[in-house]
Amino acid sequence: MDLNENFVSSARMHDFEVPRGDRTFTFSRSDAISGNQVAELVVLDEDRQPIGYIVPYTRDEHGAIESRFFGVGMPSVFRTVEDALEYIAPSV
Repeated sequence: MDLNENFVSSARMHDFEVPRGDRTFTFSRSDAISGNQVAELVVLDEDRQPIGYIVPYTRDEHGAIESRFFGVGMPSVFRTVEDALEYIAPSV
């Protein structure tokens, strides 16, 4: 699934669940700001704990960053939700 403006806009209005193996992650609206980073979405685990953030980059690409590095690290850029999720929560 594309990680683009349409996905981000939709997930900001209504939480979007993404199943991955035996786990389900939720992309939800975020207005978090840390340092010079502004998150559009937060990625939550099954316990609704933040594990990462999606930040703007271009219309068809967005940055993904683990929550512990939000505001201090550089996000990696992705075009798909699956690739961003694999970066934030690598499969075992």
